[in-house]
Amino acid sequence: MSIVSNGQLYGRIWRVAPKAKMDDGLLDVALMTGHRWPSTLKHVVGMTFGQHIKDPDFYLYRTTRLYLSAKDTLPVHVDAEPFGTTPVEIEVAPLALNVIVPNNAPRRLFKSDPDLPEEKDDDTLDEQLKRFGNGIRRDAQFLKDFFSE
Repeated sequence: MSIVSNGQLYGRIWRVAPKAKMDDGLLDVALMTGHRWPSTLKHVVGMTFGQHIKDPDFYLYRTTRLYLSAKDTLPVHVDAEPFGTTPVEIEVAPLALNVIVPNNAPRRLFKSDPDLPEEKDDDTLDEQLKRFGNGIRRDAQFLKDFFSE
């Protein structure tokens, strides 16, 4: 099984690639080896509890382009939707999208950006809201100004 992503999360709950950065121009590729449902179950449980990185049957790579093939044709899904089958070539288009990122977005999702406030891993949600709360208001004002022009 493989997961190719540009972010840390897969399926909103699994932090498959904990060091992935959305703006680094790299794809994060997770490869999980094994046979049949016992291996799949092991990988799902490992990802659920954040232990997959320590698993010797779990490999994480970074690349700008990837060609995936298999002995047997396998289904390919893109953002949880059926897309086709293997073989497939996947390539990242660095900085191809302009997006508005809220000031309270976790810093760990992006390359080092001096404009983002420091984030500590041990911050509680209340501490993060205290630190980033004004960012939400600034973003809302920016959007209001942007769309009223």
